[in-house]
Amino acid sequence: MAQLEHKVSAVIVTYNCENVIKSCIDSCLDEPIEIVVVDNASSDATLSMLEEYGSQIRLIANPTNTGFTHACNQAIETAAGEHIFLLNPDARLVPGVTSMLLAELERDGRLGAVAPSLIFEDGSPQYYHRRFPTVLPLFVESFVPQQHWLKFSSYRRFIYRDGGLEAGTTVEQPAGAALLLRGRPTLDEQFFIYGSDLDLCRQIYEQGRYIKLVPAASVIHLQSKGGTENPALSGALAVESYAAYRRYFRKHNDVLQLVSFLSLFSCALFLRASLELLRNPRGFADRYARLTCFLRGAGFQTYLEERSQ
Repeated sequence: MAQLEHKVSAVIVTYNCENVIKSCIDSCLDEPIEIVVVDNASSDATLSMLEEYGSQIRLIANPTNTGFTHACNQAIETAAGEHIFLLNPDARLVPGVTSMLLAELERDGRLGAVAPSLIFEDGSPQYYHRRFPTVLPLFVESFVPQQHWLKFSSYRRFIYRDGGLEAGTTVEQPAGAALLLRGRPTLDEQFFIYGSDLDLCRQIYEQGRYIKLVPAASVIHLQSKGGTENPALSGALAVESYAAYRRYFRKHNDVLQLVSFLSLFSCALFLRASLELLRNPRGFADRYARLTCFLRGAGFQTYLEERSQ
């Protein structure tokens, strides 16, 4: 087990995570792995809490928010491990999970990554695994009330609620909250926050490898407690999500999906902005900003800059 420290480096990016980061780091300390943390200019007590760990972790403190993907690459570049374990700050490792995942990864050279099961604190399962995206389920997730999502067969298939995951243990797009990667890949920094893990999974399959879910390995996930839960950021994060899918479809030459995505989403965002103007003029500025950012392919930073003016 001691040799695991030279095999696996956990990469954690933090931003205003003071409520969850200690339990995350403490769970990693119970595993024989290296811990590399990049803090993206947190304004709460996250950084001071991280500094208390001293030499137990390798810490990089960015003076500005460089984005999730760039911060991951910073950590990967400085990490000593042979393999990289991407881990969200709102995740907590169940003892022994790293050795289980590593054993599976090294057992099959065709694997590009392995993923644990994500569970709530009470042990119940979370359903974060996805197939590679197509426009219809993305449209459902973006514009249909959540209580109706499972009524759409395209969405059920997208999230493996059609029985596809039980039929085998391979998964196209596991949750990026906890993902053990073979080697030390570099993430594409054109994806500022969202999409870099999706893009990486797509690359793994395009390289002839695949990704396996290891159901017996579990990670507790607190769900949206990793710095993105702030309601003030909801507009910016939605815009960044749209931009990420746009980049993804373009990068992987999914021309039909890209055209459908641009057409359907621009119409839906225009309709939402128009309805907001009639119903709530104060909320129109946000809806209008989302629409204009989408039409230009702009993301998180552009939205925040324009809304601050």
